[in-house]
Amino acid sequence: MQRQTFKNSIKFLAAKELKTRLLAIYELEEILRTYPGYYWQGMQLLANFVRSQANIQSQTSFGSSELLNNSLSHPANTSANTSANISIDVQAALTVIARRDTTQDVDNEILDLSEVDIRGVNLDHGNLQRVSLYRSNLAGASLIRANLCGAVLSAANFTGANLSQANLSQAILGAANLVDTNLEEANLYQANLYLANLRGANLYGTKLDGTNLRDVNLYNTILGEVILNK
Repeated sequence: MQRQTFKNSIKFLAAKELKTRLLAIYELEEILRTYPGYYWQGMQLLANFVRSQANIQSQTSFGSSELLNNSLSHPANTSANTSANISIDVQAALTVIARRDTTQDVDNEILDLSEVDIRGVNLDHGNLQRVSLYRSNLAGASLIRANLCGAVLSAANFTGANLSQANLSQAILGAANLVDTNLEEANLYQANLYLANLRGANLYGTKLDGTNLRDVNLYNTILGEVILNK
């Protein structure tokens, strides 16, 4: 019975109608709360859904087997354009992911949200620990007080994003685009920003203990009350 209910959610998640997909997302969240044995598999399913939907035209159909097998893979749009509106169902799936109970995670596994275009997403206060957003486009995103501890954010685009008071401790931000990003009072303890671009970023009150800032572009960056021009 449990397995059949889970399979039905997968089927409806692949529906053409937006309303049906939304209902499936929230129904799946409830199933995972009720049947924790499916928790990690369900989170992976939602991540696969995001990776599929965020990189195809909204009118393109896709099957539940493609979601399960993770067969769709498209590169993210890494332009600085922050005007795109994230689709309602992708926002909903990411919101559920950001509410996940990390005690149910599988040891040494990360949730793969790499190479997705989710410009303008709102994940304020979201729990994104140990999530991979490698080469993803989060330009204009709102991640206020989000938990990105240990997240893989290499080569991701955060142009104009709001990461104020976010927890980025031990996150990997190598070659990330953080131009004009708000990192005020964020926690970058032991984060790796090697080759990252922080041009025009706001680092006022940001915790930088043990942070790797090697070859980082800090031109016109606000650090405390000082603007760096080098």
